Amino acid sequence: MNNFETHDAATDLADGRTAYSLAREVLGLRAQVEELRRTLASMEATEDEELADE
Repeated sequence: MNNFETHDAATDLADGRTAYSLAREVLGLRAQVEELRRTLASMEATEDEELADE
């Protein structure tokens, strides 16, 4: 976690958000990142196959 993320998390906690709700949000964002990484890898593989077929 970088300084900006730490500051944002501290601000959210001060605004009444619980550590639990922040953790759930982070886990959700991590899941989205993993899904996007898989999608990107699939797209890159498809592009590589198309280039190999040319």
